[in-house]
Amino acid sequence: MNETSDNQIFRQIKKILVTECEVDEKKIELNSHLQNELNMDSLALLTLAVAVENHYQLSLEENPENPPQNILEVVHLIQNRLKEKAS
Repeated sequence: MNETSDNQIFRQIKKILVTECEVDEKKIELNSHLQNELNMDSLALLTLAVAVENHYQLSLEENPENPPQNILEVVHLIQNRLKEKAS
């Protein structure tokens, strides 16, 4: 399996945030809180989720009771789904 690194996933999320969610690139860091620091509303969060699912050809299936709060949590969620998909 060709494992995707956290850094590669982070770069892809950053690209999606800038191009599709119109987030200021200077604000995006690995620990940036999606709503509080990046000011993402529900539509922007949905846009991010759909773009990630389309890019990686997977379903995030995040827990609605405990969704990812920051970019690092999104990276870990993607990493877990990629591992599940490969097995």
